[in-house]
Amino acid sequence: MPPPISFELKGRILALGAQKWSSFMIMKELKKQNLDVSRATVQNVLKNNQFAAENQEANGPPAKKKRQPHIWTPTVIKKLKNYIASDNPLTQKEMGRRVGVPQQSVSYLIRNDLDYRKKKKVKVHHLTEAAIAQRKIRALPFYNLICNEQYKDILTMDEAMLPLNYQNGQREFFYQPNNPKNRGKKEPVASKSPSWPKQRMYAAGFGWRGQTRMYIVEAKAKVNAEYFIEHILSPMMLVDVPKLYGADANRVILHMDSARSHIARIVYQWLDDHEIKYFTKDQWLANSPELSPMDFFANGYFKEQMNKRKYSTLKRMLKIAHEEWAKIPLEMFQNSLRTWPDRVMAVHKAHGKQAPKK
Repeated sequence: MPPPISFELKGRILALGAQKWSSFMIMKELKKQNLDVSRATVQNVLKNNQFAAENQEANGPPAKKKRQPHIWTPTVIKKLKNYIASDNPLTQKEMGRRVGVPQQSVSYLIRNDLDYRKKKKVKVHHLTEAAIAQRKIRALPFYNLICNEQYKDILTMDEAMLPLNYQNGQREFFYQPNNPKNRGKKEPVASKSPSWPKQRMYAAGFGWRGQTRMYIVEAKAKVNAEYFIEHILSPMMLVDVPKLYGADANRVILHMDSARSHIARIVYQWLDDHEIKYFTKDQWLANSPELSPMDFFANGYFKEQMNKRKYSTLKRMLKIAHEEWAKIPLEMFQNSLRTWPDRVMAVHKAHGKQAPKK
């Protein structure tokens, strides 16, 4: 057994070891100082010292964790609450920069402490001051014309555009095996819609007893008052309405927006000649698509159903359009008509402005 080394020699070895010297370099340095020590002895001293340090750390009291500063102070929360109260709030990253907390903390605070959720704004059409003033005046009188189930005698109609979208029925993604050997089929591609897709205008209407036929406007046709009467109004009111209402057809009141082809003098004259009741342009609230059942329900729902179908030619698009329009359930039309009076009353209470969503 080798003799024990002195505390002085041990201290020198540990001092040099603390400077990250190797055992060989420590041995050579000690020899220069006329201290003859083997390399194995140097290694044992360093090893035993490291073991003692680790053993003391394991058996000793646990080290106190450094406490993170509390960043969710009342001041921070108050500032964030003011930021999110804005109609056009800052980004969460910018909020975090201003109050000095990470973006993740901002997101957590908004969801949990403040109990807010991020929601997409509802897009509405722009209203001029003149339109607001007109809606304010006409909302209540029009409400009185459709309330108390008077909407059951109304046929509402409108025109809209149906674009030929080449992405219909296509998904933006597909699944492919990671192993190239398992890829047995060609990679599918998604055809992109042209910048100016082909469009066709259609006209349709519905009432309490169902929908009229869909009328496709001829390509490049100019929808003036004469075209409107001959190709849309006449077949709709003289053929479709009697089929839907039978003996009660004479009770039906026509509702349409204030498009030029709808409010022309010859259109009103044609309706009067055929003893058809209708709302005049002075009764309807102009620039109010959120109050037109064809706009707030029928056209939107119809186009949603069209987007679920796959077509890439104009002919097939028109065929599917007739099918999907005819498939809309009667109860959905009736439910939309039931909400009509409440929508008009909401505009009246908002003094002609956009009514808040409930």
